[in-house]
Amino acid sequence: KRTKDCYIRRIVYILGSDRFLISLSYFFSAFPGSRSAFSIALNNNSAMVSYGPFSSDSIIKYKHVFINLGDGYNVETGIFTVPRSGVYSLSVTVYSSARVTLSNCVTLQVNGENVAEAIERSGQDLEDSTSVVVAVQLNAGDQLSARLLQGCSLSDDINHYNTFTGFLVTLGVCVFAQGCLGGPRTDPITSRVAFSFSLFSDENFKCYGPFSEMNKIVIYKNAFLNLGGAYNMNTGVFTVPFSGVYSLAVTIFSDAGSPGNMLAACANLQVNNKVMARAKEFNTNDQEDSATIVVAMHLKVGDMVTVTLSSGCYLCDESYYNTFSGFLLYVTE
Repeated sequence: KRTKDCYIRRIVYILGSDRFLISLSYFFSAFPGSRSAFSIALNNNSAMVSYGPFSSDSIIKYKHVFINLGDGYNVETGIFTVPRSGVYSLSVTVYSSARVTLSNCVTLQVNGENVAEAIERSGQDLEDSTSVVVAVQLNAGDQLSARLLQGCSLSDDINHYNTFTGFLVTLGVCVFAQGCLGGPRTDPITSRVAFSFSLFSDENFKCYGPFSEMNKIVIYKNAFLNLGGAYNMNTGVFTVPFSGVYSLAVTIFSDAGSPGNMLAACANLQVNNKVMARAKEFNTNDQEDSATIVVAMHLKVGDMVTVTLSSGCYLCDESYYNTFSGFLLYVTE
């Protein structure tokens, strides 16, 4: 009873405050029923096993479960059914060890539509891996899957090189001023922050860079999500709207055109023009390559977060391979 009374007093307090929406979100997130997270691997075999290639695109059925909080993932179908609306963080890592030429390529799909891709095709590389991380606004009932493209293959064993992970970051919350009593409406609250972008807005192959100047800002043009509107698609700058701890992820990808060509995919994650982390792939043999960095950082209101290219680096893309994502984990002030 004491715990229940504390919750009631908390609700009464926040109803009279200008931080009502964000407090309400934290309140509901405290209940187990509002939690949703899954993390799975391809298999748990003692020996390396290949998955694919297949004659057509197919949903990957990950069989080893690390966590399935909320039971949204179905190991028989390979589909995660979204239990409640909100912003979700999603990540896929693919790996293959072919001992011959390899092609590991996976698309992340929502309701059959591509959201992001993790691709490594090479004429000379015998082993490769890549990852992609995005934040996406999903609705209850949406179906999420990782799909292996035709002709591609994965390799895995008890080391769990191939993984698929997702978790609910922000609940969709009914905003009373917008008519909950007339029917629940799950608009995301304005005091939450999440963004996820890819480099280009179409699927025509093109390159960004190289440039002669140092630290050229990468301007991502295709928005998966821009909750709070803090990422500027004209400048490429994410301006921090609330002080707190943020998760930030950058995936870079480039295609050299043919095996043996020089590959120079490299980018910097910067805060207020200071380099905080780097992702790079310099290679003279591999036709395609990718790298991902994920960091958690304490940022303050007004901080400016960017992804930049060093001189001579470039990113080539045709289908959402290069991504930049971030979301607020905890407000600190």
